[in-house]
Amino acid sequence: MPIGPRKRTCVLAAPGFLALVAVAADRGGPPAGPRTAGSATFIGLGDLPGGIDDSIASAISADGLTVVGTSEGASGPEAFRWQSGLMTGLGDFPGGAFSSAAFGVNADGSIVVGQGNDAVIADGADAFTWVDGAGLSKLAHPANLESGTAVDISRDGQLICGSFRDSDFALNFRGIVWKPTPPTEQPLADLPESPEDCAADAISGDGTIVAGRGRTSTSDLTRACYWRPPFDGAPVLLPV
Repeated sequence: MPIGPRKRTCVLAAPGFLALVAVAADRGGPPAGPRTAGSATFIGLGDLPGGIDDSIASAISADGLTVVGTSEGASGPEAFRWQSGLMTGLGDFPGGAFSSAAFGVNADGSIVVGQGNDAVIADGADAFTWVDGAGLSKLAHPANLESGTAVDISRDGQLICGSFRDSDFALNFRGIVWKPTPPTEQPLADLPESPEDCAADAISGDGTIVAGRGRTSTSDLTRACYWRPPFDGAPVLLPV
C-alpha cells in the first residue's frame, strides 16, 4: 500500500440500494460515522483487523448488497468481501509474501475474482475466484502465460475476464476470458499487426462484450477495443 494519508472505503447508501462512490483520504482518528448528503448517506466500511487502517473498494454487486476490494490485515494486503456491515478477508494462496486483492463480483455477491500471491509463479501473482462456501481457487491459463489477475465477472458468474503476462514477451500482456462451467480459458486476440500486447479490463453484465486495450505496432500507442463471443476473433477498435 502507498505511503501517505490513510484511506477509508465508503459506499453511498440511498433508500433501497448501495452504490460505490469514493475512497476518501483519512488523516487519522477514529472511524467516521455516517455522513448525510441530502437523502443519501456515506457509510465507512472499515477495514480488516490488524495492520494499518487502510481499505479500498473495487466493485459492488448488481443487487447492491456486496462490496469487494482490498484491505490491510494482520498478514498484509488481503482481498475482502463486505456484506451487511461485516468485512471478511478472503485469504491468499499458500507460499510467497501474503498479498491478495479483489476486483470484481457477480450479481448476488457469491463469486469474487481477483489476484493472489503464489510461490509457484515467478513474481507471485495469479488470478483467482472465491466462491461462497468453497473458498479461493486458481484460474487456469495456457502454459505461455504467467503472472496475472482476474478483473471482472458477468452477472451470472459464467464469464470472467482478466490478463496474464506473456512469457514469450516479458513486458507484454495477454487478455483472457474464463468460463467456469465447464472450465475453459480463451486467450484474446491482439489488434491487427500488434506486438502481441493486449489486456481485458471489463465485461458487460450479460457477458456479451469484453472491453480492454491493445497496443498497435505502427504507432506503439494503446487503443481501446472490445471483443465479442466466442472471443476467438480480432478485437474491434473504438473510434477516436
